[in-house]
Amino acid sequence: MFNRIETEEQADLAAFHQKFTTIKQEEADKEAAEILAKVLPRISMNSVSEFTVSLVELPSEDMK
Repeated sequence: MFNRIETEEQADLAAFHQKFTTIKQEEADKEAAEILAKVLPRISMNSVSEFTVSLVELPSEDMK
C-alpha cells in the first residue's frame, strides 16, 4: 500500500513540477518581451540618428 501511494504521489509531484516550470517559463518569456518592447525604441532612435543624413543648401560655392 505504501509503495502504491508513493508511486501516485511521485506522479502528482512530477505533474506539478512540470506545470510550475511551464508557468514560470511563460512568465519569464512575457517579462523578456516587455523589456525588449521598452528597449527597442531607444536602440532604434540611436541607430536612426547615426545613419540619417541631413542636407543643407548653401547659397553659393564660396561658403564650402
